[in-house]
Amino acid sequence: MSEERSSSQLADSGSGALAVSTASAVPQQAVAAAPQRVFLRFNIHQRIQHFLLAFSFLGLMITGMPLRFPELTVTRIFIALLGGPEVVGIIHRVLGLVMAAAGVYHVIYLVAMYRKGHRGIPILFNREDLGLFIDDMKYFLGLRKELPRFGRYNWREKFDYFGACFGVALMVATGLVIWFPQIVTLVFPGWVITASVLVHEYEALLAGLAIFLSHFYWVHLNREVYPMSLVWLTGQMSEEEMKLRHPREYEEIMERERQEGEQAASMEETP
Repeated sequence: MSEERSSSQLADSGSGALAVSTASAVPQQAVAAAPQRVFLRFNIHQRIQHFLLAFSFLGLMITGMPLRFPELTVTRIFIALLGGPEVVGIIHRVLGLVMAAAGVYHVIYLVAMYRKGHRGIPILFNREDLGLFIDDMKYFLGLRKELPRFGRYNWREKFDYFGACFGVALMVATGLVIWFPQIVTLVFPGWVITASVLVHEYEALLAGLAIFLSHFYWVHLNREVYPMSLVWLTGQMSEEEMKLRHPREYEEIMERERQEGEQAASMEETP
């Protein structure tokens, strides 16, 4: 069995397309060596979904903030450079459609994986996550010498994933209400428009803070991955990184390969 096939089985069964791996802080010398083997953590579908989400999110932040604060000098200059508020608004709405497409793509992907027989969803929170979170905090405070034994996803990656799912659904829904107020008011009262504008604005600010202060640190600014982790581009993680950051997943892969090897050997011995 090839390394890519064995590790991609777990990649396909997961639902973390929107939660690209965030690396825990580990000793630099522990990951300095370049091991021969790599593991596929995110397949091509998951990487495309993440790219669409990241591209649309950054574009929406760049075009949305000037529309929200048009009175600032810097935003007036920015809007003028792009051709005026109408052009910026069109770009913003197109990027919103890209984000919506990423969400639809992800749902279709999950349904396809389910129909293929993948029933395990390792991105879901479970009873062990609280204990792993406490152990992680102990590690950062110097009260624990070793990283927690995370599986496929750690608690930060799970929060990133569900935060992204919630944020995309909320932003797309409120964005459509703001985009088509005449149609919405045929069914709902006018205060729904006002509420949608407020929710859209504050969710955008909250998402921006979460991405730039937390997610960007773990995948870009953290000294162990600076200037950035390449997992979101290549989908691959080295064997040493797997052992340190996702030891339980690594052990599951090794055990599955051992069992498959034994089964193959027994079939060869059978006359």
